[in-house]
Amino acid sequence: MNIQDIETFINHKIPFTDVTIGNVLLAAAVIIIGYFVAVIVSKYIQKVMLKAKMAKILAEFTSKVVKILIIIFALSLGISLLGVDVGSAVLGFSVVSGFILGFAFQETLGNLAAGFMIAITKPFRDGDYVDIGGKAGTINSVGASITTLTTVDNKRIIIPNNKIWGEPIINYTALDKRMIDMRIGISYKDNMDKAIKVTLDVI
Repeated sequence: MNIQDIETFINHKIPFTDVTIGNVLLAAAVIIIGYFVAVIVSKYIQKVMLKAKMAKILAEFTSKVVKILIIIFALSLGISLLGVDVGSAVLGFSVVSGFILGFAFQETLGNLAAGFMIAITKPFRDGDYVDIGGKAGTINSVGASITTLTTVDNKRIIIPNNKIWGEPIINYTALDKRMIDMRIGISYKDNMDKAIKVTLDVI
């Protein structure tokens, strides 16, 4: 196969279209390269944000948004190389897919939005002991869509972020001091003043 044969193959039009095989190969290359660029850039952004001591959940959220935007750009560019009017195609696709994705990923999008709000407000951090809607434990990790905590009896609990955002959150670690209500019983024959002094000394 010589160069002329290759050029003929690349310029060959797909039946019933004005799109050449070369256009298809180029569009596929753009989309594939765009995907790998999106992965590399999103990981780099997350690494930089974590190195800057920004919230892990915010770094994950930002990197995912950047990844999606780059992939969408690569897809749009690839489609345009096939001679498709990207503006009209995107508009039509957005209307149809918007309804489908809205229902299919309602929970996922809600979790991501709630995760973003948690990253901004910071009601807790890794290592905090919290009570979220009756589930108490130590925070292990705060992700873009889920938060995991470990209970005192060593059970792992995974909670979707949208469930957390709609529940009361009690953070026992947030403040240095808190009041503890304890009842200590003594005999009627014991010395009350001495019992109080011993208790205060222990505290």
